[in-house]
Amino acid sequence: MYFALNRANSVYLSVFAVFVIGLWVILDLGSAFLTAPRDLSGNWRLVDASPPSESPSAFSIAQSGRYLRFAFERGPSFDVVLANSTESSPQTLQFAGQGWNVTGVESAIGDAMNFKFQPPAASGQSPLSGTYRRQRMGQEGSAPLQLPVQQPQASPPNAAIPNAGH
Repeated sequence: MYFALNRANSVYLSVFAVFVIGLWVILDLGSAFLTAPRDLSGNWRLVDASPPSESPSAFSIAQSGRYLRFAFERGPSFDVVLANSTESSPQTLQFAGQGWNVTGVESAIGDAMNFKFQPPAASGQSPLSGTYRRQRMGQEGSAPLQLPVQQPQASPPNAAIPNAGH
């Protein structure tokens, strides 16, 4: 069987090749530039708290992509945006928004970061800077609730089957 490459076939193959190469370029560039930021959402508590102070030592982070809301217990709540991120080890994250500057540096301790808070000039007391550890569900300072296991009760031989004696 003879296959002739006429003008219609060559145009079709050229368009298909351009499509495949363009798709490959888009996926390759997209994976390099559009990576998801590190997940920081959750409750964080100060690890290296020396003497107790009036400054808040715990906060929660609500995150949507590069937008974060810090909400401190007995303290301020503010929104920031991820302004800069380094991929080197340790990873450094810089946030800015509403006059606040926050820097987070990855810690050697798993699931911990060293946060440095710089409040706006007109703000009052600043939250404590230091190493904070994220608390996972069930790690809120107490052991997880354990329910007692119920032992099966002995039943009469014919009680499990209705109308078994008939």
